[in-house]
Amino acid sequence: MSGGGWHVLAYGQKAEKTQITREQFWRILGYFRPYWREAIAVLMVITCAAFLGLIPPLLLRELLDAAIPHKDWHLLHVLCGAMLLLPLVTGLLGVLETYLDERISQGVMLDLRLAIFAALQAQSMDYFTTNRPGDISSRLNNDVNDLADIFFDTVVAITS
Repeated sequence: MSGGGWHVLAYGQKAEKTQITREQFWRILGYFRPYWREAIAVLMVITCAAFLGLIPPLLLRELLDAAIPHKDWHLLHVLCGAMLLLPLVTGLLGVLETYLDERISQGVMLDLRLAIFAALQAQSMDYFTTNRPGDISSRLNNDVNDLADIFFDTVVAITS
């Protein structure tokens, strides 16, 4: 088969890795530039969640070393309340992180789709007469969807 079609990997066969040049890397990074505030917010949320993950052992130590041996019921209630509240706050931070990740990846995909559409509109009429419309739209949709998967997976992998 020449000129496209389905490419299927056999079981155990490794996919070829595509080498990205430095120029391509900076070009891809340029799509993320408008979302630098969201990226900083994601890093701040991750940092906060990491620090909150350090608190439960300290609470447990205080519970076992101070509240229970000294029968300090007020401290016991405060520590237990904090132990119940921390997972809730950490979960909400996880939701916020997912929202921001999704906002970045969807924003990048919108910008990419707009750039592709502008490039497509700049083509001559000859381009559209020599290529079938279904092939053009199918290729654009598949390429953009593949890039969306890559962007989302990359953003999640970097921020996790």
